Amino acid sequence: VPQDYRQAEMWYRRAANQGYANAQANLASLHAQGVGLPQDLKLAFDWARKAAEQGHPLAQGQLGYMYHMGLGVTQDYQRAIYWYRKAAAQGDPASQHNLKMLPPEILRKYDTTCLLYTSPSPRDRTRSRMPSSA
Repeated sequence: VPQDYRQAEMWYRRAANQGYANAQANLASLHAQGVGLPQDLKLAFDWARKAAEQGHPLAQGQLGYMYHMGLGVTQDYQRAIYWYRKAAAQGDPASQHNLKMLPPEILRKYDTTCLLYTSPSPRDRTRSRMPSSA
């Protein structure tokens, strides 16, 4: 069977419209790369977002990259780091690499994952109210 990207896009679209994350991620890649059809970064972003929100790790990494580079969307480091972290946690090596390559000042400024751990735990609050034994 000869390669036919238009046919592939049609079948991926049918599956993607039914909510299949793999098809949505594949559509995102086709449109991002412009393979066999015109490149459309906005459409690529939309399909990557749909797949990423369903937990597809490659789409999460692609969405992180699109936010990181401002492809099809306004550049947003905080969202890039968020999606890179979600994909990296699922073992996506490209996202793990992209996180390591971000300059430390970008991570310090935009990485909000550390905010999840800034409130003391209930145990810590109890411990702080205990009278000292002095």
